Amino acid sequence: MRLLLLFLLLALPLHAAPVEGTDVDNRKTVLNASGRVGVVLSSSPATQKATREAGRVLDAYRGRPDFQLFIVVDLRGSIAGALPPIVRGEMRENLNGEAKRLAPFYAANGNAENPRGSLEAFSDFDGKLSRSLGWAETPEKLRCVVYGKDGQEAARWDDLRDYAALQAAVKKALGL
Repeated sequence: MRLLLLFLLLALPLHAAPVEGTDVDNRKTVLNASGRVGVVLSSSPATQKATREAGRVLDAYRGRPDFQLFIVVDLRGSIAGALPPIVRGEMRENLNGEAKRLAPFYAANGNAENPRGSLEAFSDFDGKLSRSLGWAETPEKLRCVVYGKDGQEAARWDDLRDYAALQAAVKKALGL
């Protein structure tokens, strides 16, 4: 009986360690929380345009209770590190504008709330959050991690170029 119990315990899936960060609104968040699909996109001065394009590919899922997009702005080694309050303020202003753009997508998904309350961006000045995502150095390429509803990594790109593949991974993780 003990041997059977041991085999059953070994067969259970391991839970991923929580990936936590504090966003620019000072909210502590687990990026790979169970119960929702979480997509984490990197952003840096070199990848800003690509980050926006990849994010827009996921607009159709915005406002769903089982989906969350996170942007980690990697600011290691940048001049922005000397001005964290100003940088975070600018990021908050950008999120305010993004909320207006996303309102129709939220409404299409039956969510009447203001999108701004669920938009999450992280200013990563010291690289701690990036390293917890397995991103050792500042990216010159767009990086992405998709976490499934179980909190486990479902897909990863260290140089995301195929946005259709990202969309397909998210659809699969959402069970669509």
